[in-house]
Amino acid sequence: MTFTGDASGIGGAITVSGGTLQIGSGGSTGTIGNKNITNNATVAFNRSDALSYSGVISGSGAVTKSGAGKLTLSGANTYTGKSTISGGTVSVAAASGLGGNPGSATADQITLNGGTMEVTTGFTANANAGITIGARSFIQTGGLNGNAAFSKTGAGTLNLTNTAGNYSGTMTISAGIVRANTSLTGATVVVASGGKLGGSGSLGGVTVSSGGSLTPGNSPGNLTVSSLTLNGGGAYDWEITDATGAAGTGWDVVTVGGGTGAITLNATSGNTYTINIIASTVSNWASSTSRTWDIIDAGSWSAAFDATAFSINTSGFNPAPTSTSQWSVADINGNLQLVYTAAATALDSGSGTVTQSS
Repeated sequence: MTFTGDASGIGGAITVSGGTLQIGSGGSTGTIGNKNITNNATVAFNRSDALSYSGVISGSGAVTKSGAGKLTLSGANTYTGKSTISGGTVSVAAASGLGGNPGSATADQITLNGGTMEVTTGFTANANAGITIGARSFIQTGGLNGNAAFSKTGAGTLNLTNTAGNYSGTMTISAGIVRANTSLTGATVVVASGGKLGGSGSLGGVTVSSGGSLTPGNSPGNLTVSSLTLNGGGAYDWEITDATGAAGTGWDVVTVGGGTGAITLNATSGNTYTINIIASTVSNWASSTSRTWDIIDAGSWSAAFDATAFSINTSGFNPAPTSTSQWSVADINGNLQLVYTAAATALDSGSGTVTQSS
């Protein structure tokens, strides 16, 4: 059943026992007012404009959101079915806006696949209610709490901003990017193949798997983690904008354990961890001047440092170095340092005598 007109005047609560109750058909009409819904099938919202719904949705059914409009759900919903946002934006003030806690662990309890989820206050992730973020974005502006598994998939962006929370679950990034600009020091983050982790916040343990990438900061910035594991096949997208600036403002840096933590390196010369140098314009750059930059600020390595376990990709570095210059990495007091060695000045050939004076 599809409501394309104003059905707010119909009597009593609504029960959906089968099929789909759809509110709107892609246009700017269709409403049931704020009537409570017992949903044991599917409730679908499909409007092109803004719609606010403060009723309570209960039951075991699913809720879907399509259409370009913004849907604001302010009721304390208790439904346990899955929520899918495939268009527009769904704005909630808490996790209950998109239902209650399912009876068993469900990684895709809330799926963003073409739509955006906006959380305007504190968000507590239910223990069994994981969130799969596909295309588009999850925008979190309050505290993030709970211990549910987060699975980030698809090309969208997960923005974690402003107020810190006590989230203590595992967040797996399999595609797209998570920008952590808040303090979630209890969170464990796994950057899987196809995923990227950025931002200038504080996180717990971070593992970069093969195919995953660190992209610290917000052009550029300092990402703080309690521990860091780098696996062969992973990458660090390192951005620099000022060759003589400071770490975190002139170039990207990852700080591990407050600068005294250990880096775990699971890479070899045959399966390297790649440093991708990214820059379009770099202030105070001179190709004839050798320089070094601390790109990971730590205190030690869990095993002996091995420079051959790193490879350096300069294809994204536009300020041209000299043809005989070299890039390398070094261990300086437990820090990972990127080294640019300018070419030595060659003597012109010719005849004559060179005399050393004392």
